[in-house]
Amino acid sequence: MTDLSPFFTPETVILDFLARKKGDVLRKVSQVLAGTGIGRADSLEDALQRREILCSTGLGEGVAAPHVLLPGLGKTSLAFLRLRDPVDWRSPDGAPVRLVFAMAGPAENPAAHLQLLSRLNRLLREPAFRARMLEAASATEIASAFRQAEGD
Repeated sequence: MTDLSPFFTPETVILDFLARKKGDVLRKVSQVLAGTGIGRADSLEDALQRREILCSTGLGEGVAAPHVLLPGLGKTSLAFLRLRDPVDWRSPDGAPVRLVFAMAGPAENPAAHLQLLSRLNRLLREPAFRARMLEAASATEIASAFRQAEGD
């Protein structure tokens, strides 16, 4: 089973990002994901935008998890953006979003993608875990929070 913590590095964690709307966030997470070498930012952004049109990836409680499967990606990558100000995400509870966990993975391995999404969702349902994400001062603290939570 793959741990989530190694996905969160100084390159994949952006704290207190200033965005006015969901599109700004999707653009930035696409750039961050592309920086991991999995694909082009414009292709990732387009796929994430199309995914949002199908159904909002807002989970509620101030959290969104935009995700996409694309053919030919060699690996799965995750990115975390903590927004400075909340952004509307059309979440089921109507709450605006400050915590954004984005994921892109190979379409050829949907089971692994769903497994990671499920594990992420389980952690994000915990109020104490969400609080740690809001309070963390660095990517190291984000990864540490995942390591600790996954060890429980």
